[in-house]
Amino acid sequence: MSILRDDRSVARQEVLESGWSCVDHLDELATSIDNPALERPLAALATAKRDLLEELAAAVRRAGELPVLPDRDRETLEEFVDRVSGWLVDGGSPRALLRPRLEAEQRLAELIDRHLGKQSFTSAERDILERLRNQSGDARETLGALVEAPDNSED
Repeated sequence: MSILRDDRSVARQEVLESGWSCVDHLDELATSIDNPALERPLAALATAKRDLLEELAAAVRRAGELPVLPDRDRETLEEFVDRVSGWLVDGGSPRALLRPRLEAEQRLAELIDRHLGKQSFTSAERDILERLRNQSGDARETLGALVEAPDNSED
């Protein structure tokens, strides 16, 4: 395992960190919201993203590195801030809690696009990153639909 990381290594780690954060937030929201119409799609999004991130983590290991792990303390604080903000802005509605997840998916897709445009990845890594970017697009569509759904505007 090398101590110095090249740009490709940094890119893989940044995508993993951002992706794991998305997964953890989706999992937390799916388990804490008392609405089956939201729980199922949120859990499915988290599972799909987790599978792809595990593939990327395996690619990182094959490159002789240790994949980054999520910072649980930071994510707990972010989840708390999201919830408080949701309560202050929109009375804690699911819509208010889903918006930050939608924004996080957008940031992840932009991060992947930026790295795909600048770095030279192996074909396997590029395939995983492209599938992760596509999954993020699917997640944005699903989250956007959930945000706009009339029955999700109230608890």
